[in-house]
Amino acid sequence: MCRTSFRSFQNLLSLPGTPVDWFDRYTVSDVPLEEFRKRREEEEVMKFSRFQDRIKDLTPAPDDLPAGKNPFGAPYVRRASSMVFNLTTYAKFLVDSFLAEGGRIEVREFHSPSEFEALPEKTIIHATGYGAKALFNDSTIIPVRGQLAALIPQPEVTYGVVAEGVSMVPRRDGLIVQSSLKSDYGNTDTKPNREDSVKAVAALAKICARMATVNGQT
Repeated sequence: MCRTSFRSFQNLLSLPGTPVDWFDRYTVSDVPLEEFRKRREEEEVMKFSRFQDRIKDLTPAPDDLPAGKNPFGAPYVRRASSMVFNLTTYAKFLVDSFLAEGGRIEVREFHSPSEFEALPEKTIIHATGYGAKALFNDSTIIPVRGQLAALIPQPEVTYGVVAEGVSMVPRRDGLIVQSSLKSDYGNTDTKPNREDSVKAVAALAKICARMATVNGQT
């Protein structure tokens, strides 16, 4: 499934608006990277299955950039290349393609699975996300809160950063900054918390300040 989707997304690289793009992501750490990875996995409340070794041939091998040879001024830096979705363009591409093939968009509410019987379609793709907990009365579904901060677009920033507790992804509609909090697991709160985003941006600013010092910029 991963290889099939990878090929599909690769075919979108040349489309107008760049719904899919490639970028370099730098993992920045003051401790050895294996220790950094192990620490992050230990801090995960949810334990995810990891299958990267089965598909490592899809992307270029990561590079370790030692101290003195990386722009972050950190003793341990790893560069890896991967794809990023520019979601605004990608969503428009999906909707336009769906409508061009004769699809229709209707907004309806469903309160129980029995209401599906009223649909004339023979096939239903169920993708209600967390809404499935109420729709199917499924108590096993656990919410995981996630909050993104979108900084103004900066086309000159073509790389991402992962450091202790913060990550940044460069998208065409803005720099997406996110912090990982243990309190996100099982959290049903959907209200934005400005303080969390301010802390994430402040952590990113420290990384940028160190980069400026290393590279003799202000």
